Amino acid sequence: RLEGGEGGRQASTVIAYEEQPPAVLEALQSLLDATYRKVYTRDRRGAPIPDRFVVKRVHRVMNDQVWREYAGMRENVRSRCAGACPSVPEGTQTMKHLAQRRLTALPALDPEVNEHWLFHGTTGAAAKGIAENDFRLDLSGSNAGTLYGRGIYLAENSSKSD
Repeated sequence: RLEGGEGGRQASTVIAYEEQPPAVLEALQSLLDATYRKVYTRDRRGAPIPDRFVVKRVHRVMNDQVWREYAGMRENVRSRCAGACPSVPEGTQTMKHLAQRRLTALPALDPEVNEHWLFHGTTGAAAKGIAENDFRLDLSGSNAGTLYGRGIYLAENSSKSD
């Protein structure tokens, strides 16, 4: 439990971390492998490019306040689109892989509101902060800088999120 409403959250927001079974780890490893591209990008700043990423463990984060906010926004998108929501052209790499491999170990997404699996690279401490307080624009770029300005960077390729 969070007591005190850090990051704008209400006091007593329930946060739980649940280690996921091997099937989820394997599905995410498959997704990482399928979307990895060994390409040098500007933000690497001379650092070597790894051959691949390896999933060591997976935790499902359950933050009831953040989930309620997300679910409310998802319904807002659903009502505004009313069946005519423009989709991502040809889908993302992650969604193509999920469709081909039928990775049922991962939670289903809602195509009516353009839900997609995307990657976000960050530190372990920052991931915990995101889990507890959601994404915060005031902290964007505090670890690696902002290549394209302040924002929340998400990618369809795992290699863009290390």
